[in-house]
Amino acid sequence: MYRVLHKPSGQDIIILDERWRNQIKYLRGLDKQDELVCPACQQPVRVRAGKVKRWHFAHKHLQNCPFEQESPELLKSRAVLYHWLVKKFGAESVALEKFLVWQSFHRPIDCWVENQSKTFAYWILDRRLPPEDRNLLAKGFREIGVPANWVFTSDLLREDDALTNNRLHLTTTERAFMSDSEFNKAWQTHFEQLGGSLHYLDPDQEVLTTFRNLNLVHLPQLYAGTRLQHPLSEVLASTQNGEFIHPGELERYQKRQIEIDQQKREAEERLGLVQEFLKQAAATKKMPRLQRKSEPAPKYFERTGTCKFCGRVTSDWVTFYGETQECVCRKCKDKIIPE
Repeated sequence: MYRVLHKPSGQDIIILDERWRNQIKYLRGLDKQDELVCPACQQPVRVRAGKVKRWHFAHKHLQNCPFEQESPELLKSRAVLYHWLVKKFGAESVALEKFLVWQSFHRPIDCWVENQSKTFAYWILDRRLPPEDRNLLAKGFREIGVPANWVFTSDLLREDDALTNNRLHLTTTERAFMSDSEFNKAWQTHFEQLGGSLHYLDPDQEVLTTFRNLNLVHLPQLYAGTRLQHPLSEVLASTQNGEFIHPGELERYQKRQIEIDQQKREAEERLGLVQEFLKQAAATKKMPRLQRKSEPAPKYFERTGTCKFCGRVTSDWVTFYGETQECVCRKCKDKIIPE
């Protein structure tokens, strides 16, 4: 651990803070008097300030403490992340190993930033988590209302052997903590759905690798996206939620937003034209039709024929032969010989 509590005063001491660089002897004196205690379990700790490993505190007698399960990779990543945040926001805005008495958090939060009116956190994942732990962790941040930035240690990164160098195999833990970043839009084409983001920190090289717009390409765990990798010192942090922003991403995102806004305006213009056309068409249908001059309906055409018996031309017939224009008049109907 890097943060302890000075028991007599109740003040926090972060050994990574530059102010303690020249006061190690003073800290060792507090160590001998058991005045430095773990903020989680209140057990006394000792100062570890050698020449090889990063300076830290260690329990004198570790018994059932949330800090007991922390791996070296997690500790190294936490220290690198803390120094980066201090440079971005200042030591007064960054809290290290923030301990919350909350059942959802099985250990302290790695880094906690209170920047003006914004508060956000960073949680480092150095191993796979079972489903119940994943759910509790996500639930905990939702309940306290603080956005979390998930950071995986680089030893968990499993890139595919494909030459494209932008495909990786994801565990269920990685898939569960994939973030819906706005910067995914900067790397989205017009053909695929918007994917997620993942961040991997190499504490030894102090390099951050980010995959943007990750989408599933082969069930169940092969994903493809855009791979970004830069020294952590070159990476920016959002003042709104602390999100990692690689060099050039902000400009690309802004350019993409301009394109999206232009597409929206064009779509709205097309929609407006369609609506105007439909409005005019509806108005045309409601207009009264032009009244034409009424004309009397033509009388029924009465056919006349020449009676084949009496030779009289008449329309009062009972049988008419269209081909010969002959007929049998009503007076001669009895002369018809039935067949």
